[in-house]
Amino acid sequence: SLALRTGAIEEVLALARGFASDGDWIDGWVRAKAAEREALKSQREPEAVLLADLAASLRPTSLKDRVTAYALGDDFCLFDAHEADDVGYDIGLAQTRLEAIRLDLGRELARDLDTLFQLLPQLVASDRSGVVNLGREIGRSVANPKFLWEAIVRQIIAGGPEASVGSFSSQVLRGIAERAPTLVTTFLEDALTQPVLHPLFVHMQASVGLDDRGVERLTAAASLPSVPVASFGILAWGGLSVPLDGTRLRELLLALAEREGGIAPALEVLRMRLYGRKQNGLPVTPEDCDVGVHLVGGVDFDLCKSRPYVVKEVIADCFMPGQHDDAALSLCLRLRDAFLQGHVPASDVGDVSAALGRSFPRIVLDVFVDGSLADADELNRSTLELPASRGGVLDHVDETFMIEWARERPETRFPALAHIVHLWKQNDNTEPARRNEADAPLEWS
Repeated sequence: SLALRTGAIEEVLALARGFASDGDWIDGWVRAKAAEREALKSQREPEAVLLADLAASLRPTSLKDRVTAYALGDDFCLFDAHEADDVGYDIGLAQTRLEAIRLDLGRELARDLDTLFQLLPQLVASDRSGVVNLGREIGRSVANPKFLWEAIVRQIIAGGPEASVGSFSSQVLRGIAERAPTLVTTFLEDALTQPVLHPLFVHMQASVGLDDRGVERLTAAASLPSVPVASFGILAWGGLSVPLDGTRLRELLLALAEREGGIAPALEVLRMRLYGRKQNGLPVTPEDCDVGVHLVGGVDFDLCKSRPYVVKEVIADCFMPGQHDDAALSLCLRLRDAFLQGHVPASDVGDVSAALGRSFPRIVLDVFVDGSLADADELNRSTLELPASRGGVLDHVDETFMIEWARERPETRFPALAHIVHLWKQNDNTEPARRNEADAPLEWS
């Protein structure tokens, strides 16, 4: 800070107090707190005491300025100097103190609508984390939630389509839902008919939770061009999709997949649902498998839009041998062709095909090793260059089956395997493990 760099601390403090003489000076308070932290860190305790006194005198007092400071400011700047000290600093306790202040401010604002409406443009536009608990507490506490929500909608409309809109409005809605869920249902039904709210709609619905009717609303929203495809990605987080009925979720994801760019968020939502269900000891439903196979079948590798770690996890949970052999074959062929045309890196091929290797070993071997399904010898030769792929195409193919498969056409398949099989493979813990040559010494030598 200027006071510490120049050493003229008395003069700088007098100047600061002069600036603040006309009322609250939030920036000055924040900078004084930052200077106090700097003084403590450099062990200049006399200056730190003077700066602490200045910060105390500049602390905002009006409700409007306190909300501006504590909800619309940067969290770190709001920590007290001793909280921000590198020694013994507990960010969890400091954050808890801040959130308690924001809850109190939310209750105050709910009683002071004049101040709330003065701040509404900044609150609605803010992307700061400080508005989350503030907005939720306002929703819980305001006397007339319908009046407030209508004011928020008017503010969003006034901002126009290019205006920034943060999470405040959804958090207010969440707070109202805790006390008046039927009213919030009405708000959401109305929002679905108002294009100006469509960019926020998925976040609004997600913030209050998902029931059957909520999923139906999202399914309807998925077909609306004015609802951004990317906004559905929020449904992957917070365990939102885990308890949902499989049939209803399938309808939602299939509707989303019909939109341009919809496959990626739909796959991410399904991946996190599958993960959450396994973590909670819940089964993967037949509907999950059906939609997983459909979504993976829609991945356009030629556009380099595949996300291999997402695709391989969905494959592992949804592709069932005997039921989805045709889908597995089609996927392998598309993936191989995209690789040969230079649209997909070898590492992606290794990730996705390895996920198929455990359940569909013959298909993986036929497509990526034998080359009998290729259109020309050149494709076969290029396919054999895949040892460069991360992990390896065949790392999850059972080695006993691999040998039996090779014996069907020993003159071509053993040389092909010798070219493509890694001496080292990735195990399920991602640690490299040496292949067991002792199981088949002749073939591997």
